[in-house]
Amino acid sequence: MKQPILSLLLIVFFAIDSNAQNGSNYLSLKGGLALKGIYQLSLSYDSNINYYTQQELYLDYSKTKDSSYETVMGGFGFKPVFLKFKNTIARFRMGGAIGSDFTDFVA
Repeated sequence: MKQPILSLLLIVFFAIDSNAQNGSNYLSLKGGLALKGIYQLSLSYDSNINYYTQQELYLDYSKTKDSSYETVMGGFGFKPVFLKFKNTIARFRMGGAIGSDFTDFVA
């Protein structure tokens, strides 16, 4: 029972993303339990372009707990705004990634 609660706390802790202003570029590091038994670590660089839209370059590493399957993926994301309020912006992330599972190519 303690592991799911601890995992949830780690996800919330590492997923908190705060920016004081729009127009800033930032580097983020996220990690946690993605699905049952899959651990994920992500490093990304976000920059803003026109009309509050963001673009992101990222590197993801995933590993399963039970087996030795692991992947490394790198990609580009485009995040246009679909809802904007006074203090809140909601973005829809689109993009793609390529990488390897250390035996084959993954896209």
